[in-house]
Amino acid sequence: MQNNPLTISLKRLSEGDSSQAPKVCRRLSNRLVLVPIVNQKNAESGDDSYRALVVEHDGRSVVPLFTHERLFKNWRGMAGETVSSLALLGSDFCAALNPQLTVLVDPGSAHVVELTHELIDKIAIFTLEEEAAKSSNAEPVPVEPTLPVSAPSLLVAPPRNPTRPDQRPNFIRPKRERKPTGSIVDLLKTNNR
Repeated sequence: MQNNPLTISLKRLSEGDSSQAPKVCRRLSNRLVLVPIVNQKNAESGDDSYRALVVEHDGRSVVPLFTHERLFKNWRGMAGETVSSLALLGSDFCAALNPQLTVLVDPGSAHVVELTHELIDKIAIFTLEEEAAKSSNAEPVPVEPTLPVSAPSLLVAPPRNPTRPDQRPNFIRPKRERKPTGSIVDLLKTNNR
């Protein structure tokens, strides 16, 4: 986990290396992340619903986000929280996030990173931008008919190999005649010959 490219980028970003921000955005957008969730029982309907855990910290509403299951379990043990987690693609999580919330990546670890709203927006659309860039770099391929218009015979199936009625094609096995048997023992004796 320490040699994971995302962990290395997060550690460098937490130490103040802002050149790691684009790498963190790219890696988080294409990765499954763990979001702590809590179960809320609706008193009126009795239905269960789940929501992301929001923690009040320094007057801000913070959503913890984890890149590894082990980090989530360690945090849950330290925080004494009885929560579950939901795995989401990082870009999907950021796209659905309320803009008033702050995100802390891997709280309780040595490389805690607070995602700014700018980074959250970049993570949310990074996958879309990446796909658009790939498609814009590709050169258009001209579509031309592969068959000349005057060749309708190429579209017709070739004739079957002529066979005589008494001759079977070599891919069809001749039928074996089965002798009626009275028991499984008789059947085994017949097949062993």
